[in-house]
Amino acid sequence: MKSRNAPQTQCDEPVAICSHFDTIDSQSRNNYGIIVSRKELNTMPHIIPIRDLKNTANISQMCKESDEPIYITKNGYGDMVIMSMKVYREKLMMLDIYEKLLAAEDEIKAGKMSDARISLAEMRKKYDR
Repeated sequence: MKSRNAPQTQCDEPVAICSHFDTIDSQSRNNYGIIVSRKELNTMPHIIPIRDLKNTANISQMCKESDEPIYITKNGYGDMVIMSMKVYREKLMMLDIYEKLLAAEDEIKAGKMSDARISLAEMRKKYDR
């Protein structure tokens, strides 16, 4: 039986990774995943020991060149994550999008929606002069 998360690395089609969020998002009604290209699944995460943080210029350059967070280990265990400001802003943007999607789904479940045609007609009537 083939797992739904088993990537096939021969093509560049997008693939959704959702199972890793089951424990993180257990309070939510949804398990949004991250959509990545299959090419990105072949890249190894950047993992460096904490002692390498002494060379700040190299670490800064590594962060700027990477589109992913860099994992810092201490005594062989995960300790910290560092990333460029660009990656950080992208992660924050995605979190904001997920929050807005959850809020929209809550509104739909609560019946706080209207027909798009009626809403557009009302807006045109209100704002067209």
